[in-house]
Amino acid sequence: MSGLPWIVRWLTFVALTVSMVGAYIHFAVRALPVLQSEPPAFLLQPMMAITGVVSLAIFPVLTGLRRRWSRAVALYVGFLLTTVAYGCYLWAVLPDGTPWAILLGLLAGHLYGFPLFLAILVTHLWLARQLLAPNPVRQGAGAP
Repeated sequence: MSGLPWIVRWLTFVALTVSMVGAYIHFAVRALPVLQSEPPAFLLQPMMAITGVVSLAIFPVLTGLRRRWSRAVALYVGFLLTTVAYGCYLWAVLPDGTPWAILLGLLAGHLYGFPLFLAILVTHLWLARQLLAPNPVRQGAGAP
């Protein structure tokens, strides 16, 4: 996959991340009684949209990082941005919303979403060579 154009790798990264978030939320809503009464417009749709935007923004940063721990930190920062953005969304859509919704987004994101973050982290670290690596070095007559 590293031989693919940069834009294809970028969009693959975004699609993989958004689909993992969507699948996780879909199954979490079915499994957790506290989330079963929530409509898709409250959790699933905004989280997928926010994840897509954050993934689009973080991919160029990840491509410049070569160490696994630095990629892990960058992905965690993306996770934090996602939870803060969801908190802002809650603040905007809840009647009489307050800035405390941002803290709620952070806490709920870590409580319910941290296993998802770990799954995304492992998946992307495993696929890092295919998704993040620049075009492969061509071995040939003039190559060292």
